[in-house]
Amino acid sequence: MRPNVLNMGFYRPFAIQNFINTMLETLTSSISKICTFEAAMNLVVKNLPKSYNAHYLQMLFEPIGEVTDSKVLYDRVTREPKGMGFVEFAKDEDGEKAIELMNGKEIQGQAISVEKAKPRKVNIWG
Repeated sequence: MRPNVLNMGFYRPFAIQNFINTMLETLTSSISKICTFEAAMNLVVKNLPKSYNAHYLQMLFEPIGEVTDSKVLYDRVTREPKGMGFVEFAKDEDGEKAIELMNGKEIQGQAISVEKAKPRKVNIWG
């Protein structure tokens, strides 16, 4: 005699439905957290002296506000600085203040340009 699958508990559509609902709730809450995340203000700094690295760039902007990240771009072939970098502030107000105070400021005889960086384009195809 063949056992009845429905009576043994192997087939429970309500349990599957509960599992799917739980997974959907988890996914939607995770997505809503990601979508409501406020990004910090990222600034692009142009015409930097060639002697500047990320540490000097961070020290230059730290008196204005909390710097969360700083980067200097280097040439891939020669490994020399390109004279351009990025500074990320924790607060938008600090970033706006940095643009006002540092744009056009002379550093080692060069007037630097500070402006808000455009969002990076994400290539989902690799």
